[in-house]
Amino acid sequence: MIGLYQCIAAVLPGTSRSMATIVGGMQQKLTRKMAAEFSFFLAVPTMFGAAVKEVYDLMKHGADITLSDGTVQHLTGTQVLTADGNLTTLLLGSLIAFIVALMAVKYFIHYIARYGFRAFGWYRIVVGAVILVLPTLGVELKVEHEASSSAPQTEITVQSRTDHHSQRAFPLNKNTITATQRPA
Repeated sequence: MIGLYQCIAAVLPGTSRSMATIVGGMQQKLTRKMAAEFSFFLAVPTMFGAAVKEVYDLMKHGADITLSDGTVQHLTGTQVLTADGNLTTLLLGSLIAFIVALMAVKYFIHYIARYGFRAFGWYRIVVGAVILVLPTLGVELKVEHEASSSAPQTEITVQSRTDHHSQRAFPLNKNTITATQRPA
C-alpha cells in the first residue's frame, strides 16, 4: 500500500516521493519515526542502482573532456575512471557521502519524531507562494524538456546576457527551469 502512494507521487509533478511514502506509512498506522525511517532507507537501493547505472553509462559511452586549450577529447569509461586516481576519488566520495547521508537521516528522523512535519509544510507553502508571485514581479518561468539521449549529459553551462537581460538555468533531472528577468 505504501508503494501505491509513491507511485501516485511519481506521476504528480512537484510531489515528494519521500513525503508520499511517509504519508502512506502513517496511513498504514506506522509512527512518524517508523514511516520516515522506512521512506529514507527505501531510497538506499534506488540511489545505489542509479549510481551503478551512471557508471555503466560512463563505461558504455565514455566522456568528452574539454582540455585547457578548448579542444574536446573523447575518453573511454576505463580511461576516465583510471586517470589521476578518479576511481579512488569516486569510491572515497561515495563512502563519505553515504556516511554523511546516514547522519543527516538520523538527524531528520530525530527532528520528525520530536517536532513533526509542520516546518516542512510551511516551507512548501512559502516556496509555492514565491513561485506564484515571481511572474507578477516580471520574472518569466518556463520549463524546458531535454531531448532524449542515450548518452549521459556531463556538462552544465551558465550563460550571461546583456546588462538589461539576465538569465540563469538550473539543471533538474532531464528538465531545465529557466528564470528570466524581463527588461525594465
